[in-house]
Amino acid sequence: MGARMGRAIFIRDVASGDPRSPDRWMLHQAANDGFRGLFLVCFDGPSAANGPRGLVVLSNGDNDAMLFNMAMARAMLEALEPAGFDLGRVPDVAAGFDTAGMRQEEIVNLGFKGLVLDAFAEAPGFELGK
Repeated sequence: MGARMGRAIFIRDVASGDPRSPDRWMLHQAANDGFRGLFLVCFDGPSAANGPRGLVVLSNGDNDAMLFNMAMARAMLEALEPAGFDLGRVPDVAAGFDTAGMRQEEIVNLGFKGLVLDAFAEAPGFELGK
């Protein structure tokens, strides 16, 4: 996921426009038989100055539901206009997501990362996967 983790919640720092104060987002994705879900909430940093803001998406289904959830998350994030968010950094959901050879939990994790999370600019000094 390219994020720190604590108590089953992932934390990701993203660029906020202020290099001294990144936006901090909490997130988690769900993949159980018959449903897919995610939440993504900015809880600290300039984008949360007036309180937390974010989204929750839950749908019935498996791999197609993951693609639906990513499309919904992208649309909601565009409406929220968080700092450093640019869908030009990630492929379009309509182009699909190659799931060949992946386990179910990898599909949800890598779909969330590759179709949504990678649209955020990294916070200065924060390198994904390090």
